[in-house]
Amino acid sequence: MYRKKTINHNILSVASAEQINRLSRKFRKRGGEFISDSDAIDYLNEKNAEAVTLDAYTILMREKISISALIEELEHAEQYLRGENDGTALSVAINEVRAKEKSILEMERFKIPDIEVRQVKKDIAYYKEEIRRLQNENHQS
Repeated sequence: MYRKKTINHNILSVASAEQINRLSRKFRKRGGEFISDSDAIDYLNEKNAEAVTLDAYTILMREKISISALIEELEHAEQYLRGENDGTALSVAINEVRAKEKSILEMERFKIPDIEVRQVKKDIAYYKEEIRRLQNENHQS
C-alpha cells in the first residue's frame, strides 16, 4: 500500500517532546510504548514511514515525527484497542482515512503547516480511492 516516499521536516511540523508526552499520555498510561531503536528505524526506512503502529501498545517511531503522523499513529493504537483493525487491506485503508481525518481536525490546535495538511488530504483521497477499489474487488469475488 501507499506510503510517503520522503519525510522532509523542513516543511512538515515536528512534534516537540512536550507535545509527544501530552498527546500520548493515555497511550503510555495503559502500557503503550514508543520504540525508536535501530531495528525500528530500519523497519521504518523499509516502509518509508515516519512511524508504524504494530498493535494497541507498540508504536515504532523516528526521533523526529510530524504532529499529524503522531496523532495518526496514536489513533491507530486506539483502533487496535477497539478491535477495528482485522488486518485486511480494506480495514487498514478505512482506518488510515479515519486516523488522517482526526489529524485534520487538530490542524489549528497544533498549528500544523498548510503543506502538511495538503499532504494529509492527498493521502485521504488516495485511501478513499483504495477503499472503493477494494470494495469493488470484494463484490466481484
